[in-house]
Amino acid sequence: MIRTVILDDEEHAIRNLCSLLQDFKDVDIVSKSTDTGYTINYMLKNECDLLFLDIKMPEQTGFDVLDKLNKLGVNSFDVVFLTAYDEFAIKAIKYAAFDYLLKPIDKIELKETINKYLVKKDSPKPYSFQQLLNLLQTETKIKISTTTGYEYLNSNDIAYAESDSNYTKLVLTNNETRLVSKTLKDIEEELKQFSFIRTHKSFLINKKYLTVFCRKASNCTLLCNTNKFVVPVSTRMAKNLTELSN
Repeated sequence: MIRTVILDDEEHAIRNLCSLLQDFKDVDIVSKSTDTGYTINYMLKNECDLLFLDIKMPEQTGFDVLDKLNKLGVNSFDVVFLTAYDEFAIKAIKYAAFDYLLKPIDKIELKETINKYLVKKDSPKPYSFQQLLNLLQTETKIKISTTTGYEYLNSNDIAYAESDSNYTKLVLTNNETRLVSKTLKDIEEELKQFSFIRTHKSFLINKKYLTVFCRKASNCTLLCNTNKFVVPVSTRMAKNLTELSN
């Protein structure tokens, strides 16, 4: 039996996947949860063959979960990424992970994934977890020019970006800043595959840190650990924030 764990922040997505997996007699769903902490703790104490892992989750990404498991020495399982974003690190995922499925999950594609696993389960993995994490971390980073060369910033470390003529100021979650010799439009293009949205012609925010949108004050608040940032929201761009709750 394939001991299978499911981690997804959406209950309906878990129910849908469980329903589809019921047709596979070789699959035993041993754990399913929307809670990353619960899943990490479960896998620390129990063996698992296959992990269906959502990439985009509000508190931790699927990559963060893999990183924590690897640091805990839990890495003897295969990963199938679940994502609604076909542009999100798919190149790295196809190269380094066992497989990925686009949401909503197609039954035929799921069958192909399970069959592929049954064929390959006794073969050596074509990747190591560290190789996988290195590739994925590269895919989630942005390269910026500095006076001495280049610096690679993880997209999750950027709270927001502010236009400064032909330059862009990146404000990091730790309150540090970086001045980049690119326009905000160029930065937006690089970050569009991550959780960044425009709130103003001069501002681009990481929506994972969005906590408050005040229409009356025409601003929004980002909370990054203990650091709080207030960013302008224009009337035209306000729809980008209101659509998040729809």
